[in-house]
Amino acid sequence: MTAFFQKLIAFFMSVLAFFGIGKTNTADVPKDGYKAEGKTVVICLSSNPSTGYGWQTEIEGDSVLLTASRYEERETPGDVAVAGAGGWEYFTFTAVKAGEATLTFKYLRSWENEPPIKTVTAVVRVDDSLNVTVVSFTGV
Repeated sequence: MTAFFQKLIAFFMSVLAFFGIGKTNTADVPKDGYKAEGKTVVICLSSNPSTGYGWQTEIEGDSVLLTASRYEERETPGDVAVAGAGGWEYFTFTAVKAGEATLTFKYLRSWENEPPIKTVTAVVRVDDSLNVTVVSFTGV
């Protein structure tokens, strides 16, 4: 599959996700964990943007594409927003062809020349039916 078609698929998956079509329910994704279901895998990682840190993603391999990401604030007692409370970032990857990919997440401040304070790695395998399996998940 050419890079053009992969980008085209990612664009259409993003449009579908924007309108909630085919949207993966993140309510049952474990915190600091993952859920692989059919052609997608959702990875959830603790995050606190108020500190300036965020997750930077890298994909090695071309069997999946990042099709959605979002931040969810941590629930606080009484549903009162607490400044600096943090939350979770969810990353949805969708299978585009059979193979294996390594997903690397680096928690860092993008403007600093410092190494990440945390690195998480997931290896995913996509079968011929485009079903995703997580082979390993390390660093959490």
